[in-house]
Amino acid sequence: MRANYEVPKEVREIIIKELYTYWKNIEKLEQLKEQRQNLIDSSAKHDITGISSKYKINNPTESKAIKLAEEMSTRAYIRASERIDYIKKAMELLSQDEQEVVEYIFKERCSQKRAEIVHYISKDSYYNTKNKIIYLTAIEFGEI
Repeated sequence: MRANYEVPKEVREIIIKELYTYWKNIEKLEQLKEQRQNLIDSSAKHDITGISSKYKINNPTESKAIKLAEEMSTRAYIRASERIDYIKKAMELLSQDEQEVVEYIFKERCSQKRAEIVHYISKDSYYNTKNKIIYLTAIEFGEI
């Protein structure tokens, strides 16, 4: 018997795109964290000795690096980490076998026929797991 995981078409398309890019987004988020930290670590430090700001030497490169590092930690960074957390929570609700099927479908972009031949996943298991992760992710995103 097949489970009923109905998701509106528009929401389904958005969630599928999110699931296909999930693993790339994790890598990009890690790269952003490293880049941000590298920018902060590489910026020169000024010794503040009580000299008036009127006599302080301005360093535009440092200012730009700090501004860029701050921008990378705002909305885009927070939104990306939220989307990753939503999908991670949905994945945790699946069994280990279902998580593997989700990886075959969305990470390796395995078609149903290929999954059946190479990974011995039945057609029902393939589509049931795919629909289940889409449904659970849509719930986490607050779309249902």
